[in-house]
Amino acid sequence: VVALPGNCDFCPGKELERVLPFGEKRLLLCHGHTLGVKSGLDRLLRRAKALGCDAALFGHTHIPHQAVEDGVLLLNPGSLGYAPDRGSGLGIGVLELEDGQLRAALL
Repeated sequence: VVALPGNCDFCPGKELERVLPFGEKRLLLCHGHTLGVKSGLDRLLRRAKALGCDAALFGHTHIPHQAVEDGVLLLNPGSLGYAPDRGSGLGIGVLELEDGQLRAALL
C-alpha cells in the first residue's frame, strides 16, 4: 500500500508525490492539490511528462476521470468515502498492465 497525504491531512515529512515503477511503465502518484487539478490537468500532465511517467494517478476533486493526453494516462478513481454533490457517485479505479500496455477502468 502506498499512501500520500491530501490537502486536509497532517503528515509532516510525508512525500506529496511519488514515482513508482509498474512493470516497464512509470506512474506518478499524487493527491493533486499541489498541481491545481481542480483548475485543470495541464500542470499534472506537464509534471508527469517531466518525470518520464506513463500515467498520473491523482485525486483531490473526488470526481472520477480517465483520459489519455499527449500519451499519458490521467486517472482519478473518485472517492470511496466522499462523493461531491456533482452526481459523480462513489468509485474506484483499476489499473492493469498487459503486454506492455496500460489499461484503466473506473468502477
